[in-house]
Amino acid sequence: MSQAVSIGDDGRPPGDDDGPLLAALKRWGASMHEQYRATLEAVILRDRQARYAATPNAVPLQAAGVVPASGTLVLDLGAPQLGRRWLVRRLAVAGVPTVGTALAGRADWYVGQPSSPSPQGWEWGMATLHSVQPFTSESIPVIPADHLFVVITTGTSGQGAIASATVVDYATEPNSGAAVQVI
Repeated sequence: MSQAVSIGDDGRPPGDDDGPLLAALKRWGASMHEQYRATLEAVILRDRQARYAATPNAVPLQAAGVVPASGTLVLDLGAPQLGRRWLVRRLAVAGVPTVGTALAGRADWYVGQPSSPSPQGWEWGMATLHSVQPFTSESIPVIPADHLFVVITTGTSGQGAIASATVVDYATEPNSGAAVQVI
């Protein structure tokens, strides 16, 4: 017994060839699906990157130099990148070659411009060196327009000094300066 096969208008069985228009629509649909999948993957990646960037990170900072004949040495530990802010958690100043080496003079920490330390920018003083000061609260904020720096005064000419700090680096919300809350 033979089965009856229906024949289309063009003489071929249906589904054998969908025709050029339907084939083009299928290719377009597959292309759109691929574009949608790629776009979705990119959105997921950007979301992951934004969440990672918003995560607070502890960052160690360090600067070193030699006290000049004037006895005053300025060590600049830098500034946060645009869209970020720092909260200082630890400050330290010591002599070199080792951290335990005593250093003559005193150290005053500032937030502002290293070229012109001002009383408004003064944040912390260390009367004896070497000295380490941890902060249990996030008491010294630093924004991108300002630098964290230390001025060592009445130091001994030719003596090496090293300054270090640990800051927590936060992303800020656009135009607000407030830290981003990570959920």
